[in-house]
Amino acid sequence: MRVHSEFLLVDNMIIVDQRTTIMKKYNTILLPFFFLLPGILAACSSSDDDGPLDGEIWDIMPFNINFAVTDSQGNDLLDPAHPNTIANNGIKVTFGNIVLTKDSGVPVVRGTRAIYTEFYGLRGLEHKGKYYLSLGEFKGDQNYQRQRIVIDWNDNSKKDTIYFNHSFWWSKHQPKQSTHIYWEKQEFDGDSIITIVKE
Repeated sequence: MRVHSEFLLVDNMIIVDQRTTIMKKYNTILLPFFFLLPGILAACSSSDDDGPLDGEIWDIMPFNINFAVTDSQGNDLLDPAHPNTIANNGIKVTFGNIVLTKDSGVPVVRGTRAIYTEFYGLRGLEHKGKYYLSLGEFKGDQNYQRQRIVIDWNDNSKKDTIYFNHSFWWSKHQPKQSTHIYWEKQEFDGDSIITIVKE
């Protein structure tokens, strides 16, 4: 019994030695790869698609968060002609630490580029008979993650909260951007005017 036990112990040692030898071979092969990995990743991240071509200057389009509001019957509550309009209630939004009232205006800093970003605050606008609110402008060449906007309709009704994400990147030396807006677990393309159904 003792001999058998020693034999197993020896056998185990042989197996351990074989594994150690195999691991040494793998370490010899893989070790240089780990030293080269940072250089490979750096080369990938600084590809030709990263940024504009030399000598090119791009004016990046700003973006706005646009939303309309209706009742459950689909009536436009921002239409000043509607009997239940809330257009002149003094609608407010809270964005970060800033509280903005509809059409109260904010100081505008004029830029010197062909396209520049002007933050107008919260404005009431109309397009083809549809009334909506617009918050912005925001810089299109910046990334925004889960930005929170709380809307106070200023009529003692439930406040609404929307979130937005915005991504900016370069592809083949062209600027690209994408905006997504979220309300009540729904996702909307930021290029459109989303509709909030007010309770």
